[in-house]
Amino acid sequence: MGGNGGKIIIGIAWDLRVDFNCTINSWTVLGDDVGSVQFDLWKTTFAGFPPTVANTITGTDKPKVVGGVKATSTALTGWNTTINAGDVLRLNVDSFLVMKRAALMLKVTKT
Repeated sequence: MGGNGGKIIIGIAWDLRVDFNCTINSWTVLGDDVGSVQFDLWKTTFAGFPPTVANTITGTDKPKVVGGVKATSTALTGWNTTINAGDVLRLNVDSFLVMKRAALMLKVTKT
């Protein structure tokens, strides 16, 4: 998100419908400059769309970079790591500082 002269905006960034069952194993965040960014992921069924903050799956290990350009974690403390086919994920930007572009990647295992 961000880029092309734009900036990261706090709030909802995108929605993604997942078409297969999977388990989240880790997250990675990459930024364009030394700074900070924190994300939250919300999940709901397609029938329950749209997800809200009440549907957060990130527990206490929200994907974030603090004073750097990259971070990764396999801890997933408190996460709900199960995604079912048809679930919708929503990425919310909780906060950012300096970065104009950042990417969140999830490593998953198809189940």
